[in-house]
Amino acid sequence: MYDPTSFHSPIEFCSERELTVDCPVRRQEASITIARWKTREGEFTPWSVVDCSLLPAGQVSCYMGCLADMEEEAA
Repeated sequence: MYDPTSFHSPIEFCSERELTVDCPVRRQEASITIARWKTREGEFTPWSVVDCSLLPAGQVSCYMGCLADMEEEAA
């Protein structure tokens, strides 16, 4: 029988955001999707770029300098 208390929403384990940033490598504006995941210890991983409008779908292979720039601005 279905036990509703055993259901875990993906929202509990993953957090995503869509942002517009300046790419420091290509020196262009980019639309990115960033995500982080909850570990077994209950902590979240650092943010990671999972999609970028400047790269082919599913092929984010840059060093994610746009995230570093955002963190510097926030500090």
